[in-house]
Order: sequence, then structure tokens, then C-alpha cells
Amino acid sequence: MKRILTSCLMITLFLLMLCGVALSESSEGIGPTSGTCGESANWALDNGTLTISGAGSIDTVSWIGRKNQITEVIIQEGITSIDCSAFNECGNLETVSLPTTLKTIGSYITLANKTRQI
Repeated sequence: MKRILTSCLMITLFLLMLCGVALSESSEGIGPTSGTCGESANWALDNGTLTISGAGSIDTVSWIGRKNQITEVIIQEGITSIDCSAFNECGNLETVSLPTTLKTIGSYITLANKTRQI
């Protein structure tokens, strides 16, 4: 039983590192306010607006500690794909702006009930 628990803990820690989740406490939430979210994609959160820039795929969700602060998402031209879990549990998300370069959206992507405009 102890071996199973240790294995589960190690797998969980590995997945957190793999996803690039850096946890640091602040008065506004947990985690960074900017970083990378793909090989050539970057993100920044400012006053509730999550801006994603760069090129290629969004495949790393490192804003998870600040998901409840996100009210608007702006995905700039150059991004071609969004992972299915990118905006899960962003309960205050109201607006999402998508670029014309977007080709693929994950099959199980979910948006908040508050989302009014895409």
C-alpha cells in the first residue's frame, strides 16, 4: 500500500513539473502572471485579461493557479491550436477572442456559464 501511495505521489509531482505549473503565493492568486504555454507561445495576465501570443499550439496551461481571475481571453494571430483543458474551471470568463490562424480546438474544451461572447 505504501509503495502504491509513493508511486501516485511521484506521478503527481512529475505531471505538475511537466505542465510547467510554478506555484508561488501572492495577494492576487497562486502562480505566475506570465510565462510560456507552448513551444513558441507565451501568455500574460493583466487585470483579468489573459493574452496569448506567439505561434503554434497552446499545450501547457500554466495559468491554472489564477483561473478565477480570468475574465477575458485574447488569443493573438499566429496561434494555431488550443488544448482541450486550456480554459477549464475559468469560472469568471466572459469573452474569448480567437484568431483567424486557429485551426484546432480541443474536443472537450469547456467554457464558463458566464461566457457571453466568442
